[in-house]
Amino acid sequence: MATTVYGCLFGGALLAPAAAYFGIVPTAAAYFYGLTHAYPVLGALYALLEPLTATVLPVAFLSAVGYWRPEPR
Repeated sequence: MATTVYGCLFGGALLAPAAAYFGIVPTAAAYFYGLTHAYPVLGALYALLEPLTATVLPVAFLSAVGYWRPEPR
């Protein structure tokens, strides 16, 4: 168990900079570049519809209906 824990911690620490560079940085750059180079109306519409699509898509494709509640003890 200790070997698995240390392996996951060490691997995560080694991969964190690569994940930030290849995942977070390009995504944020593309998002802000798109918002700054779009027409103001389209940029505002996109920014407002993003949470709606993040809610509708899981419900449509994953049947994620309902709410979370803790299990009874």
